[in-house]
Amino acid sequence: MTAHINTFGLRGVNGFLVDAEINISKGLPYLDIIGMGNTAVRESAGRIRAAIENMGYDMPLGRITVNLAPAGVRKEGACYDLAIAMGILKCAGCDMPHSGRFGFIGELSLDGFLRPVRGVLSMVKEAARIGIRKCIVPVENADEAALIDSCEIYPVASVQEAVHTVCSFSDGSGEVRTPWKYSGGTRMRDMRGEARADFADVKGQEQAVRAAELAAAGGHNILFMGAPGCGKTMIATRMAGILPELTKEEALEVTPVYSVLNMPESASLITRPPFRTVYPDVTKAGLTGGGGTPVPGEISLAHKGILFLDELAEFGRNVIQCLRQPMETGAVSISRCGETVTFPAEFMLVAASNPCRCGNLFENGKCICTPFQAKEYLSRISRPVLDRIDIQVPVRRVDLENTESGHTGESSEAIRDRVIKARLIQSERYRNESVRLNGRLDGALVRKYCAVDAECERLLRICADREGISVRGYEKILKIARTAADLEGRRDITSKDIAEAVQYRFLDSYFQEAV
Repeated sequence: MTAHINTFGLRGVNGFLVDAEINISKGLPYLDIIGMGNTAVRESAGRIRAAIENMGYDMPLGRITVNLAPAGVRKEGACYDLAIAMGILKCAGCDMPHSGRFGFIGELSLDGFLRPVRGVLSMVKEAARIGIRKCIVPVENADEAALIDSCEIYPVASVQEAVHTVCSFSDGSGEVRTPWKYSGGTRMRDMRGEARADFADVKGQEQAVRAAELAAAGGHNILFMGAPGCGKTMIATRMAGILPELTKEEALEVTPVYSVLNMPESASLITRPPFRTVYPDVTKAGLTGGGGTPVPGEISLAHKGILFLDELAEFGRNVIQCLRQPMETGAVSISRCGETVTFPAEFMLVAASNPCRCGNLFENGKCICTPFQAKEYLSRISRPVLDRIDIQVPVRRVDLENTESGHTGESSEAIRDRVIKARLIQSERYRNESVRLNGRLDGALVRKYCAVDAECERLLRICADREGISVRGYEKILKIARTAADLEGRRDITSKDIAEAVQYRFLDSYFQEAV
């Protein structure tokens, strides 16, 4: 007899359907699992046999062959245990005619109880997409799985409970269980890191704070460059507090990334934009993702949020170079053993860096570096990556008198309100486009939505010629000006917006002079 049971695997952060085919034939008792599974899959034979027997069921005599189809796709992990056990019991005569309406996910212990598995949200999401409306999962994964409204979730603690749940749908004579609803009882930790810190604490850095507001409003990449202790990191970490909450669709894109890594944040829906801080000692695999079985890296954990690179010039050149693809496409592809996995990576890059080895290049008369040393230090930042950073902000030290004054800056709440209004304007403007933020506009969309009058065009060309700004930099100025206009609620870009945007491309001319 042959049985077919629906279960799911993981490829990157996406789930895929696996048909667990179970066949019992004559021969010596043996459980063989095929279908390109790794060691954890092959070792499930011992777990399944012990679980079935310890739950009071009889293990069928004969040769049991399990095929996890499609057989040409690599399978990882212990999430197939429950499905295989249910298929064996069905072949052994357990009456489960409606088992095909369910998806089964879970790892088995030797006593027949279920253990939680990673990536349940992605698997249930795939089940709902292909039309499987009922899923049986471990109790610990119930809240996570129930985030998908279009799929009924039935949490179970053991194989026996899973059998009873399926059998209750057989003829209507049994008591049909009520699907599990997301309780919302588990609150995730604050994903914004220093989100509770307020911009009101920042003193004397009005230009840098304004640049941070522009970056948050338009989703622009931003670089703060200045001496140690001038407030670069302080401002950068507060940017998470002025971003709006994620939409339901965005949250369902972010949460599976954390679920695949089995991180505690995935216990509930992630509704706040992630804030990930990365330091120069990170490896390329740690940043972009990788490994024998590819897993997401920091840029994917920052999806729909902020990726903060502290001391950008100290990062390895090959590490910085790997940011080019995700900054352009919003995704990163990793190839392993002839298989390519794509992870989401639509993040806003926020970086901080010293301008030279001593850090005092912008502090009048305090720099001890030679012009050659300054040039060498600046060259560590890849120019193609630097050219993709929309906003470049020089940050200088604040006089002690300003820090001790009683004056406080504008609060994060007030800035956040303007950011939300500007993003709503952009969302309405780009409702028929594939982008939602000014920072994501390509060349054609820039020409369509960032048109300027003759006066602005003349000013822009003069500045571009004088400062040596590239074509990409020219387009970025238009995008920043578009965001500045949105923050003011204006439909048209003015010369004031152009003038403000140009000052945030100061490195284009500065690096030319330094070289």
